[in-house]
Amino acid sequence: MRKYTFKYFIFVVLALFVTPVLAEHHPKQDIELIMPWSKEVPPTSTVTAAFVTIMNHTSADDELLSASSSIAKKTELHEHLHQDGMMKMRQVSAISIPANSETLLKPGGLHVMFFDLTQVPKVGDTFPMALTFKHAGKMSVNVKVEPATFQAPTSTETEKKHMHHHH
Repeated sequence: MRKYTFKYFIFVVLALFVTPVLAEHHPKQDIELIMPWSKEVPPTSTVTAAFVTIMNHTSADDELLSASSSIAKKTELHEHLHQDGMMKMRQVSAISIPANSETLLKPGGLHVMFFDLTQVPKVGDTFPMALTFKHAGKMSVNVKVEPATFQAPTSTETEKKHMHHHH
């Protein structure tokens, strides 16, 4: 009896040490969502936006077709563009996610727009967001709300931070 208890104890201890190592070295997903975030908005705001770096680790192009969140009644994919000397925002039907590359959703560029907010998240909060891709399907992430002054790292900084995080 004692021999089995000791073996069980050793098995549990080894499992506790091996599991985190295996978790850190899992194969990359086909589509990887890195650092989803949003800027804080005033408590009376009815709109907000979300940003994320989308890594496509496959040799096939994909498309982001839609987004949704429980914090908003309506969600759209948007882009900023310069038109007639002015910055304008417009809805896009999809966002291209080229093969073996990254697509940056960022302020002043492509982003996810939330309308008719059912709740206004505060700095430090997270809220759920689901992204639906043409080939990768539906993926869910938690979006972290950052201060209005927050500046996202450039893609190379994101990659360095991301790579460092996994070592």
